[in-house]
Amino acid sequence: MISDVPISPPARREILGFARSVVACALRGEPVGEPYPTWQCYSLLQRCCGVFVTMEKGAQLRGCIGELGDRFPLHRGIRVCAVKAALEDPRFPPVTAPELSVLTFSVSILSRPQPIQARGLERAAVLVPHRDGVILEVGRRRSTFLPRVWQQYENPQDFLSQLCVKQGASPDCWTDPEVRLLQYETTDLKESSPQD
Repeated sequence: MISDVPISPPARREILGFARSVVACALRGEPVGEPYPTWQCYSLLQRCCGVFVTMEKGAQLRGCIGELGDRFPLHRGIRVCAVKAALEDPRFPPVTAPELSVLTFSVSILSRPQPIQARGLERAAVLVPHRDGVILEVGRRRSTFLPRVWQQYENPQDFLSQLCVKQGASPDCWTDPEVRLLQYETTDLKESSPQD
């Protein structure tokens, strides 16, 4: 996890405000500024880690895009994922400028994914519901469920089966020794209300 960098309430507000400002700038066609070195979250934003940016309208998902790898610093991941979640999530029409004021933003910062060493049905037994996110790799295809998805599938076998289905594979593909599973945890930051 990233617990060695405490995320104070002001730092949480800075990160969430940055995600919101990225989308606001994109909707206005303006360039996005860099994080300020004076921000409390500045050192965390320089770390390379995976991240997801989620937008909700009330209780309804409005966009969610993430970066699973640790190729980019967190600030770049937030910038890329926030714009894609707002404008390129294929499940939704692009967010509009008037809509921005009613959206609630969340940022999920991922720990480094670790391979699940167990085999077959044992793979489900090592997962901790509501804590573990899972990456499923079948050949060159990758898909993931964030820990929040446990709200829909309490049973670890159902969780993994639906992740297989999400990728277009058979529901039991997660038991195949050729299929790679990785688990990770998230640090979740969420606005308590729109424009928090």
